[in-house]
Order: sequence, then structure tokens, then C-alpha cells
Amino acid sequence: MKKLFFIVLACLFSLHVLAQDPYLKPTRYGFQINAIPNISYSSFISYKGGGWKPELIIRTRLKNDVLQFTKKENRYHAGYEVSINVRDIATGNVLRSNSWRRSVELESFEDTNSRKKFQFSHGKLNLGLSPGKYIEFLEITDLSTQKVFRNQREIEIPDPQKEPIAHSEIAFLASGRTESEDLRIWTLDEKMRFNSPLITYLEVQTPEADTVYIVGSVYLKDEGGNFNNIEQERFVEFSSDSVFRYTRVLTESGYDEGRYKLVYEIE
Repeated sequence: MKKLFFIVLACLFSLHVLAQDPYLKPTRYGFQINAIPNISYSSFISYKGGGWKPELIIRTRLKNDVLQFTKKENRYHAGYEVSINVRDIATGNVLRSNSWRRSVELESFEDTNSRKKFQFSHGKLNLGLSPGKYIEFLEITDLSTQKVFRNQREIEIPDPQKEPIAHSEIAFLASGRTESEDLRIWTLDEKMRFNSPLITYLEVQTPEADTVYIVGSVYLKDEGGNFNNIEQERFVEFSSDSVFRYTRVLTESGYDEGRYKLVYEIE
């Protein structure tokens, strides 16, 4: 066994009563809380083996309440379409695109108006683009009302030649499944759901199959603004592919509310 590389990856995250992409919602008690929006989505640049080829993974989340349902034979039906495209940041020209449709069938009328139950979809887009910054443009269309939700974000395909070793961002998963066709990215945003499992995921390009040593550290920010180490574990894994995919369950029950920093040291 020989040493392959040494890198340090870090991300910051906060734990709140509610989950990603929150907005501040007033309460009758005079203070505000983080509320889940009606529609939100997460995206993640994943990589395939061999040529370290980037692939955009998209996961959308819609509250049942935003969809228009129609009753058919004692069941309630709705549908929506997700369209994603990647555009040149300078010209706005569409470079890559994909779309998919989802059908929803519910038994209960109460569930059609629920703001606590969600519909999820999962899709991907092969990028095949040079490293650099691009615009990611998303549309979600209710197929009954033709109402459209639009959002755009700037994304960056990293240049593997500028890093000691090519790697993805640290992401969080909705489940522990990491198969390429079912990589359920939950969020790359900083705010995470309080009192729920935290499953982290990252990808690292390895020069060859070998043993990989990982040290994972969690830090909690105190009132003085300092991050103090509260947890550290060392793992030994074996990479059998040119892309090492690492999943770790930080906690099954969640940490206390607060501001945290997660650091992975990999060699």
C-alpha cells in the first residue's frame, strides 16, 4: 500500500427546527421561525469513473398543497414536469437540457391540501462541459394549471488540474443509497433539519485502487465565535474504482441546534 494523496474538505451547516431553503415566518408568539418553502430543489455535480466526467443530479420537493388535483374514481390525481438546462454564463445560450414528468395519486382529499407532505422527483443531466461557471435554470410546471415555478443558480464545474486531487463538494443525502441512478441528494445548503439523521456524501478521484484513510471531525461554534471539536473518528476504506464514493452517517438522531463545521481529511 502506498500513500495516494492528502486533502482536507470542509463544509459549514446549521441545524434549525425546519429544513433547507428556509424563509422566516412570523409566529403568534412574537418570534420568527425557519419555514419550508412550497417548492425547493437541490443540485449536485457527481462524477463518473474513468475520465472524471461531470453529471448534474437534481432532486425537487413540492408541497402537496401547490399541485392541482382532480378526482377520478375515488382517487385524486395530479402531475408536474421538471425541466433543467445549463446555460453559458455570458451569452445565456442553452448548452445542455433534460426534462421529466411525474404523476401523483392520493387516496385522501386532506392529503391534497397538506402543507406537511411532499412530492419528490429525481433526475440527472450529463454535462460534458469544460470546467468553469455556468447558469443552472430550473422550471417546474403544474400540468393541470400550467403554473410555472422558475429558479436559476450559478454552478461551477471544478478544474481537476487545479486541485491536488479532484473531488466533489460535501453533500447531504436523503437516504444512505448511493447508486449512481438513485443518488438522493437532499441539500448542499447550510440549514439542515433539526433532530433528524445527517448522512454525508462526497466523491474523490483516486489514482488507483488502494486503501484510503479518512478522519472525520465535527466542530461546534460557541458564543465567542470559535469552533470547538466535539467529535472525531478515523476510518479505513478501500477504493476499487477511479472514483471513491464515501458515505458517512454523522448522527441518526441529529445534533443540538447550532452552527457546525464538518471537516474530512483524506489520504
